[in-house]
Amino acid sequence: EDVRRWDFIIREDIKDHKGRKIDSEDVKFALERLKENDKMSSLALIDEIDVKGKYSLSAKLSEINMSFLSNLATVGSSVLAKDSDEKGVVGIGPFKLQNWKKGENIILESYPDYFVGKPYLSKVIFKVGDDPIEEFKSGVVDIVRVSPEDISSIKTNKDLNENLFSSVGLNLNYLGFNFNMKDLPFTNKKVRQALNHALDNGVIIEETSSGFGEISRGVFHSGFNTCNPKIEGYEYSKDKAKKLLSEAGFDGGVPETYTLSIYDSPIMVKRAKLIKEAFSHIGVDLKIDKNSWSKFTRKIQEGKTQLFLNRWVTESVDPNDFLFDLFHSSQAGRGNLTFYSNKVLDGKIKEGFKEINPIRRRKLYQETEKMIIEDAPWVFLTSDMDFLLVNERVFGFKSGLPNRLHYEWVGVE
Repeated sequence: EDVRRWDFIIREDIKDHKGRKIDSEDVKFALERLKENDKMSSLALIDEIDVKGKYSLSAKLSEINMSFLSNLATVGSSVLAKDSDEKGVVGIGPFKLQNWKKGENIILESYPDYFVGKPYLSKVIFKVGDDPIEEFKSGVVDIVRVSPEDISSIKTNKDLNENLFSSVGLNLNYLGFNFNMKDLPFTNKKVRQALNHALDNGVIIEETSSGFGEISRGVFHSGFNTCNPKIEGYEYSKDKAKKLLSEAGFDGGVPETYTLSIYDSPIMVKRAKLIKEAFSHIGVDLKIDKNSWSKFTRKIQEGKTQLFLNRWVTESVDPNDFLFDLFHSSQAGRGNLTFYSNKVLDGKIKEGFKEINPIRRRKLYQETEKMIIEDAPWVFLTSDMDFLLVNERVFGFKSGLPNRLHYEWVGVE
């Protein structure tokens, strides 16, 4: 059979938020949204959609894509009713939109005809707060996402600490080089490797994340089935860093001062200062360029930075969403913000993309990761923990991958 074709049978008991039964035309509408969206089309690769019957259809892809189902499980791929338009989205989930005050709150109300059953909660309110932890302590909110910077103080508060949940998030912190700037010393692989050895990522975790996080030894952290526990990554060693610089022709350090661009958040500023200090010990001088988030994203997407600090976050556990998005040359200026280009690596990523055997696919991606680590297009930093405070009256709460909560499972006593 054609492995590019995926056949879908749709449940016959799903209703949209207007009470109408969802059928093949609604799913076709959702898939066409992916096909026409610039950001999602490269992930879905949908070529044809064929409605077979009222509750069955098939999607034929332009090429084999074993990430297809994982990408369909993301928020951006959610099925919406076909009569959704610019005036309003008609969903099919456990909650429907009741009210949205921009900059203040979003209120969702439970949908009684949800196919799994009516949720425990009658409403879910997402609110913007000036001091979320204080609001949690006073009982104004039941669930709060907290910054790693707040964990030290939370740990000293017995009541708060007992309500703290944590998990390694689907994220990566990294320092990126700009491969479009050919006259910089960072085009030399040994220089890039030296900078990886120059950093003690344990100190970065201690100083910027209250000691919580995971050192990045490669692309995949421990939450992925492609994580290879045998990979050691770049150990912290100033001697190795200096030796590599010397072998690259920069005995005693690189000339000039180079700009490290960041977005202006307390954690990023602190990380940048630690990196600046660490690099100075091997003869690499940096100046820190702080930007608003919008200005920073524009700069890195346009390739106007020498070095930059960034954080990649996704909601898919498929390894391809890290490898393809971040390192494939076709994604330059999108996910691949270093403008890194390696034809051999591109081929390896595509090979894994198309491999239908999950064991062989895992092995291919681990081999691809080794190539990336060796070539060092990044300075590999850390993966952050996600922290939440959850009121003890809440039941059914689960933390972990992926980066979203299922409120249909949650209730309040």
